[in-house]
Amino acid sequence: MNRIFRHKHTVFGLMAALMMMVSATACIMDNEEPGANNGDDGLMMVSFRVVTPNQSAASRSDNTTSWEQDYDSDNGSDFDNLLLRDRFKVIITDTDCKEVANVVNLYCATSTTDAGATTYDFVGIIADADFDAVKTLKAGKLHIIANTNADFVDEATFTLSGQPGDSFNAIPMWGVHTVNFSGMTKGQRFDAGEVWLLRAIAKVEILLSTDDDNIITALTDATLPGINTSGYLLPTTWDSTNETKKLTYEQSFRPIESAVTGQLTAAVSQDNKIVFYLPERLNTADDNELAISVTYTTKDGKNTGELRFRDYTDGVATGAPYDIVRNHLYRYTVKATENSKPGSLILNLGVCPWGNYNIDLDDTGIFE
Repeated sequence: MNRIFRHKHTVFGLMAALMMMVSATACIMDNEEPGANNGDDGLMMVSFRVVTPNQSAASRSDNTTSWEQDYDSDNGSDFDNLLLRDRFKVIITDTDCKEVANVVNLYCATSTTDAGATTYDFVGIIADADFDAVKTLKAGKLHIIANTNADFVDEATFTLSGQPGDSFNAIPMWGVHTVNFSGMTKGQRFDAGEVWLLRAIAKVEILLSTDDDNIITALTDATLPGINTSGYLLPTTWDSTNETKKLTYEQSFRPIESAVTGQLTAAVSQDNKIVFYLPERLNTADDNELAISVTYTTKDGKNTGELRFRDYTDGVATGAPYDIVRNHLYRYTVKATENSKPGSLILNLGVCPWGNYNIDLDDTGIFE
């Protein structure tokens, strides 16, 4: 049993959440590698890497644990890890996060895998007009914002929740890495290092228990009132953070408290589980506490049960409610037995790292 930081609470759970580093076996983009065939030796090319580390188990015993430390990882899905190439921006700023230049003509060159990680190599161009300003940055910052058309500003928000669809086709993400750009030379490729990405929303899964005494035959849907329908793209201390992976939980959590207005209804998938996504939300033990209503079927017909964002002991909700925190996975396992009253569920809630997932790249407007 581990205890780690929560906003205004210290609670049970594997509440660490992995920086999502997109992993794949190939990268395909519409354009060629910058400078590959045009003979322009004066281009200022900059490369950076996106890394998927393998994870191992570790305990949590303090309130300042940073994202980079090891813990049990949980695989995501293809949707969880999509990067849309038409909503992928690379921005160079000074130490105070004042924008200096953009990296353009992005090209995913190679990917390699060894015992510890999968690494992508990206290449892009810094415009000649920006070269001198970037070269002065001895502690510049390389920011990535992905899967959003939002401007790169502190108050940048998105409005997404529920299940993937036409209007929700990728998860907003951000990452930062500090770079000494003073060693840049025109006509030579400059290595800017590694950038880790952080998802700006949380994921919820409702699964059926595989216990032999579980009499639930199917899940139908889930309803959740009182959700935030919007969230901030950037975490709380984004502008004072040197590396994404150095963020603590307290520095990350940044809900839009005034946005608690929406209601979500999520359908069951073909593999008999319910999955949906939520922007961050403060979850307090009062009349505004979040509670999921889940409809399920047994041999006796349909019933409805309630799921809280709390620990469960012997199927009973205990302790303080969990806040809904970016880049976290909240997984319920539900069952009912012959002795259960109608609408009474035996529950377990696991809050665990939302990890990496190996996926292949196609040429349909994404690099994964």
